[in-house]
Amino acid sequence: MIAEVKQNRVFANAAVVHNWLNRLGPILGLVLVIVIFSVLMETPTKFLSPNNLRVVLAQTVIVAIGAIGMTMIIISGGIDLSVGSTIALTGVITALGINAGWSPTLALGAGIVTGGGMMRRFSGNRDSKRECSA
Repeated sequence: MIAEVKQNRVFANAAVVHNWLNRLGPILGLVLVIVIFSVLMETPTKFLSPNNLRVVLAQTVIVAIGAIGMTMIIISGGIDLSVGSTIALTGVITALGINAGWSPTLALGAGIVTGGGMMRRFSGNRDSKRECSA
């Protein structure tokens, strides 16, 4: 009887540790990556500078917006693999417009029209002809 109680406590402790690792695992992984790259850099103060962290966060926004949109599509039961290429095409068209000397507003508008309008229309026509769900 005593051995059974001790064994149940061990399993209960393992379940608690497993639960905490599930919750804190991504944060611990992020901290580990930051520590590794800080050590590998010749000047860790540049890596952890507020300016560098601001740039990293600014570049992450595009991926985060796409991920949120894809999450909503997948939850609703569909899947659309063309989202990544549409985001890339929109960025390329906008960058080409800015490099050609267009105003940022015009270049952004061209990117939005290309990515949001034309690519969605072509993708939708293709899917409807093949009778795909998404």
